[in-house]
Amino acid sequence: MEVVGPLASSPEIPFPRDITYRNALEYIDWRTAYKKKSGKTVGRNTAIFELKTLAMIIGEAVRLGHADANPLVSLKLKKDNAAKKPELSDEEIVSLRSALTEEPEWMMIAFEIALQTGCRLRETRIPMNCVDFTENKITFPSPKGGEERAFSIPMPTALRPLLERLVKERRKFTLDFPFQPSRRWQQFFIKVKLSHLCFHCLRVTCVNRLRRAGVPREAAMRLVNHASDLVHQIYQREKVQDVEKWRDAVTFPQKCVELTQ
Repeated sequence: MEVVGPLASSPEIPFPRDITYRNALEYIDWRTAYKKKSGKTVGRNTAIFELKTLAMIIGEAVRLGHADANPLVSLKLKKDNAAKKPELSDEEIVSLRSALTEEPEWMMIAFEIALQTGCRLRETRIPMNCVDFTENKITFPSPKGGEERAFSIPMPTALRPLLERLVKERRKFTLDFPFQPSRRWQQFFIKVKLSHLCFHCLRVTCVNRLRRAGVPREAAMRLVNHASDLVHQIYQREKVQDVEKWRDAVTFPQKCVELTQ
């Protein structure tokens, strides 16, 4: 097994037993400073994830006798706070729909399903036998968390024409993914000059529009398959306009004192 890359001062570390805790700390500095061909650098959280993956590999090396101990077993490296994914505006939704007409069909299908249901990218590939037009519902058989987290929701009216077309076309699934679909979306957002967005913004948008529509939190959590209030709250993007109607909800017995110079 060979670990390649400047984890330390030498360009290569040929054997698992040669890796040290100091290598891991130096790797964080190198990885976050190294510029890719695109000119971008990798974030600290990505570097930490890579080290945790390497720690698993070294653990297997220890079990196989290729290393005496695993110096990466408990790194305790603090991650950076991830930037909050923004909610899509009406203008952005219109612009993205227009741009998607020039892209492969699977992207438009995934976009509409995620926008209307708040599901994750991988969940937009729905088996057509999980779309029930009689009971007017959609079942997500393998959401995040596995099959035991399978759930059903009422079919959004706006999605019905699309789903009916896919049935007529005898599709087995709503769509089929190409290689690295998340990467394809990242490239698309860069192409349309909206690189601050990502596909998961569709889930954020759905959650917040449910809230603004007055949908009770319990019902909204059920619709997007959130297991806890804390997780659901992370998606909230409150704006001043959201509470504007309660501006004068509290009144007092006299007018405000007028201030004069």
